[in-house]
Amino acid sequence: MKWVLAVDTAATSGWCITDSNGKYFTSGECNAFTADVSDACRLVLSHDPKAQLMLEKPSHGNRSQLVGMGAARGAWLAAWGQAGGKKAKDVFPATWRSELFGDTAKNPTRERLTAQIFSKKENVGPDEAAAVSIALWAARKAVKK
Repeated sequence: MKWVLAVDTAATSGWCITDSNGKYFTSGECNAFTADVSDACRLVLSHDPKAQLMLEKPSHGNRSQLVGMGAARGAWLAAWGQAGGKKAKDVFPATWRSELFGDTAKNPTRERLTAQIFSKKENVGPDEAAAVSIALWAARKAVKK
């Protein structure tokens, strides 16, 4: 398994890095249009030049939400490429939620508690919680293969 940078893609993006064993490394939230995005990309790639970017792909929302998420997604992909990242994959929210939680409904409390357990952090913001959950899903998918 490679290191993974999992991202809840939005103007305020949550991100989480897991190591090559699928264990939590670090996470946070940032504005997708700041240097923090590049910093997260460089951090994971400094540990594993073959790391994978896992972006949440929106499946619904109004036009302005989808445009905003698309712009944030573009910012992450641009930073990833500039940092030397090669491999990027998408995951729909319904996919990781159904496999982690048994249904596709967004439940911020459940996501936050799952993220707190996986990361061992006391305070996890809602976007960070989604990213940590995506990273946990990616680690479980890798183990199943």
